[in-house]
Amino acid sequence: MYKLFLLILVGFLPIKSNTETKVAELQNKFPTAISQQNSTLKNKLEAYKFVFTLSRKSECYLGDIYVKEVNDSVFSSLLIVEKLKNSDIKLYEVNNYTFSNKNGIDLEIRKDKFWGYRFELKKRDYFVLTALHSNGANVSDAIYIKWNYKDQIFEVRKTP
Repeated sequence: MYKLFLLILVGFLPIKSNTETKVAELQNKFPTAISQQNSTLKNKLEAYKFVFTLSRKSECYLGDIYVKEVNDSVFSSLLIVEKLKNSDIKLYEVNNYTFSNKNGIDLEIRKDKFWGYRFELKKRDYFVLTALHSNGANVSDAIYIKWNYKDQIFEVRKTP
């Protein structure tokens, strides 16, 4: 009878998201490292401007896009950050000519006369950039950064 009561009670307890659970577990194991990482990310975000919120197909929150502007339409760096109750997690970063996610470098573009990026399209779970060189005189092919539902990661969309 007591076990049945516990099962029913557990069924009514709120369930944390996987990400919040992982962050809580990490904070218990490595509280100093997590708070330092979170503090560093918050300090970094002060130089960035919020642009857009991304969401999954089910309208669930994925993360927020922040950019470091060169001017009104061009930016040099980009961050996708998942904002949680107690911390922020960097999901993706475009830092000048290097694109990276939690697995490491995703893509590197040509460094020669690099100037910045411009958004071509922003959709629910992906966006499209073009890289600009020589003060915008040279423009790259479109770069699609999309949420991979299977691997649960942002990545440059590979062409078939």
